[in-house]
Amino acid sequence: MTVLRCFSYLVGAALFAAVVGGVFGSAVGMVSPELVRSCAAPPGSTSLVRSAAALGMVLGLLLGVGAMGFSLLLVTVIKPRDR
Repeated sequence: MTVLRCFSYLVGAALFAAVVGGVFGSAVGMVSPELVRSCAAPPGSTSLVRSAAALGMVLGLLLGVGAMGFSLLLVTVIKPRDR
C-alpha cells in the first residue's frame, strides 16, 4: 500500500466522518435544542440546528481522523509481521 493511498483513505474517511457528524448534530439540534444551547451557546441570530451541524462536523472530523489514523497505525505495525 502506497503512502498516497493511505493518505487518501485518511482524508476520505475524515470527510465521511464529518458528514455523518454533521447529520447527527443536525438531528440532535432538531430533537433537543436545549442540549445544543448548553454545549455551544450560539449567538441569538444563529439557528440551533445549523450550530449543531457545525459542531457535529468538527467533532466527526476529529473522531474520523483519530480512528483512521489508529487503523493505519495497526496496519503499519501488523503488516510487516505477515511477511
